[in-house]
Amino acid sequence: MDPIIPQPQDQSYSPEQKHFLNKKFIVTFVILVLLGGSAYAGIWYWQKINNSVCYDCGWPPPDITYKTYLNNQYGFLIALSESWKGYTVLNSQWEGRDVATGNVTTTGPIITLRHPQWTIANPREDMPVMIFTVAQWKRVINDKAASDNISVSAAPVPPSVLGQNSKYVIALPARYNFDYKTGFEEVDQLVHTLKAFEPNATATQNETGTLMGHVTIGPNCPVEQVGNPCTPAPQANMAVRVDVLTTAGVWVTNQYLDAQGNYRFNLSPGTYVVESNGGIHQLSETKGTVTVKTGQTTSFNFSIDTGIR
Repeated sequence: MDPIIPQPQDQSYSPEQKHFLNKKFIVTFVILVLLGGSAYAGIWYWQKINNSVCYDCGWPPPDITYKTYLNNQYGFLIALSESWKGYTVLNSQWEGRDVATGNVTTTGPIITLRHPQWTIANPREDMPVMIFTVAQWKRVINDKAASDNISVSAAPVPPSVLGQNSKYVIALPARYNFDYKTGFEEVDQLVHTLKAFEPNATATQNETGTLMGHVTIGPNCPVEQVGNPCTPAPQANMAVRVDVLTTAGVWVTNQYLDAQGNYRFNLSPGTYVVESNGGIHQLSETKGTVTVKTGQTTSFNFSIDTGIR
C-alpha cells in the first residue's frame, strides 16, 4: 500500500490581497525606520550635550573676547587659533605717494598682529592689516573719481580687500608673505577670517541701547516625564551663539549664551537682525528683527527646537 503524501494547499492570494499585504509591509517598515531614527537622534543629542562638552575641553567657546582680535575703532575682527594666545599688536603707518610726483600725500594705519612665538632669531610671519578711508581707497585703486591717485607699496598690484564698512576699507598688503617665514600658511588662512562691521569707536554708554534676552532650548531628552523636566545642561546653552547683523546683512557682533541661556549686547541705536548659530544647528537661523533705542533696554526672547520627539 502506497503511503499517503499530503498535498500542499494552494497558498495563492488574489491581487487585492497582495496589494493589501504589500502596503501593510511598507507602512510597518517606514514606522520602524522612523522610530529607530528618532531614538538614535535623541540618544546622540543627549550624549552630546552631557558628555562630549566639558569646561576642561576648550571652554569657553571662541567669541569676541577669546581667541579673537577685535577692533571697534575701525570695525573688524579676526578669528585666531589657540597658538596665538598672547599675541602682540604693532601699530605703524602706510604712506601714499602721488603716482605723478612721487610725493607722500596721505598716510594711514597698519595694524599688525605678531605671533607670541616670534623671536629675533626665529621670526614668524606677521599678520598686517591696512586701514583706508573710502576716499583713500578710491585713490589707491585709481578710481576715475579720484583727482590724485596714489601708490602704497612697490608692488605693481594694490592691496587686496578683506572687508569694508561705511567708513573704512580693510586690506591686506600685496605680497606681504612672499618672504615665506614660519607660519605663513596659517597667517594667510586666519587673516581671511576677517569680518567687517560698523565702527563704534566713540559710542558711550549714554549713546547706546541694550539688547538682552533669554533663549529656551528643547526638548532635551528622548522621553520627558511629567514632574521630571529635562533641563538642558549649561554646556548646551553655552554652545549656542547669538549673532547681530544690520538689516543689510552686515555683521555687527556676536556672543555665546551664558550657562542659563541669557545674552546681552550694548548697541548703537538702530534696527538689527538677530540670528542663532551653533549648538546642534549647522546653519544660522534668523530669529527676528529688533529696534534698539538710546538709553533703553529691548528684550527679545526666543526658542530653539532641537527636533527631538
